Amino acid sequence: MSTPLAILMETGVPLLIVGGTAVQIYGISRFTKDFDCVVASDRESELAEAMCKAGFDEFVRNTLVVRYRHSVHTDWIVDTLLVHAETFGKMWAERREILLGALSLTVAAPLHIASMKMHAMKQNPSRELFDLLDVVELLQRDRANWTLEQVRAACERYGPVGIFDTLRPHLE
Repeated sequence: MSTPLAILMETGVPLLIVGGTAVQIYGISRFTKDFDCVVASDRESELAEAMCKAGFDEFVRNTLVVRYRHSVHTDWIVDTLLVHAETFGKMWAERREILLGALSLTVAAPLHIASMKMHAMKQNPSRELFDLLDVVELLQRDRANWTLEQVRAACERYGPVGIFDTLRPHLE
């Protein structure tokens, strides 16, 4: 039987695993109840068709997110985050291909995941403690692939006010 991750990878639609699942793939133990991916908004209809064929039903849609629930395995929830093709292209260029057992996964780079988590903190301050731990762990584990200036720029663009000052001591 396929898993949600296998189903996503089998769609043939370029997408990136993000969120709590990506954090786990990068070796950080944490709880997550859904599977998050990013797809270019101009490719979303292809993904929607593939998800439908795989037994998923759409149950939430807005301009930023489409949520799917499996019709049999109702605890399988996939959140699809829609981004402009240009943004997706930048993320895709820095993707990581990670082998998980026999499954080859396309995962967003840790700095991109951290940026998304900072954006989530900015939108919902109650997430700050939870997501801050993920951001620090992701960046510490991927230290060779970013500069402090890149982190500062991501913090200023996506994060809540003062987040760089909070992160900096953990990253130097």
